[in-house]
Amino acid sequence: MLRKEIDLDWIRKYPGDLKNAKKQTYGMCIEAVRRNGLYFMDIRLGEVNLSYEELNNICVEAVKENCLMLSVIDKVVKFYRHCKNTSEICIEVIKEAPEIFKEMPFDEINLTQKEMKAIYLEYLKKTECDLSIVENQAIMYLEIVKLNGRFLKYIKNQTEGICLEAVKNYGPALKYVRWNKLSNNRNEKLYECSSNRVKYFHAKLNKIKNKFSSKENEGICLEAVRQNALAIKYVNKQTEPICVEALKQNKHAIMFIKDKKKCLKEFNIRYLEKQGDAREVIAIKENDKWLFTIACQRNITKEEFIYRIYNTNGGFDLKLRINVHRQIYLDFLKQFE
Repeated sequence: MLRKEIDLDWIRKYPGDLKNAKKQTYGMCIEAVRRNGLYFMDIRLGEVNLSYEELNNICVEAVKENCLMLSVIDKVVKFYRHCKNTSEICIEVIKEAPEIFKEMPFDEINLTQKEMKAIYLEYLKKTECDLSIVENQAIMYLEIVKLNGRFLKYIKNQTEGICLEAVKNYGPALKYVRWNKLSNNRNEKLYECSSNRVKYFHAKLNKIKNKFSSKENEGICLEAVRQNALAIKYVNKQTEPICVEALKQNKHAIMFIKDKKKCLKEFNIRYLEKQGDAREVIAIKENDKWLFTIACQRNITKEEFIYRIYNTNGGFDLKLRINVHRQIYLDFLKQFE
């Protein structure tokens, strides 16, 4: 219910009440997002009379407080022509808070290479770095992914070195590696070096084709899972070293490992596959105690798991046919008695 008494003074004390204000003003909106960027989603943009500068200021403040709001704002600005585009908002944010650059979720928004370069250039200016590296694309890309691996998404001329640095910074950047391009680049370099030695060239080329038959470089994948074990989700050829490394970092990575049987015993993990309405369950033994993960319920005890089976969302009763799929969970839990 909208309340008339909510004004700027009220928002200064209770910024979360912005959504309940009968009349929202620029002052109330910017005060709220400065406290919590998520409150941007409570602004009724169709009702608030905001100028070009006011809307831009609110967007910048929201991203400064919570850089994850960038993807939300990216969608909003497409519908408001009197607002700067997303790349311009990024530049304004970096001017005021350059340290945020390293956390910005650039992979969730649509930027061109030109926009990406402009954003990076602004960051270099603010941090007083050597601007000459912008002229050398290879060096620029290497430096940019060291700071924010998500930028790999926008780099067309990828090298193994650039990809390695990207996944070291942000493991899930593995999904942006252009494996075909990496293979082709190696073939081209080899051709340049070996054009006068045809037999040698063909022998080396065959080795490269075999090495890249999976279109993946194990070294890049290993670095990715070291940074974020769940990046194994993007590894098509999951070798034993990659799986072991991922599970060393985070045993919950088992959910994305294709051949789970090899790893379960070694890492003290039990796994229940999804069956109809019954969700997948991961059981991990830590300090001689089994902990269970199902959906968003993470690391709950066996007692908590059983309680939720019988008491949440209608409970469970086999005779009355209430949530009968939960019998699968109880059968799975018998091995922990």
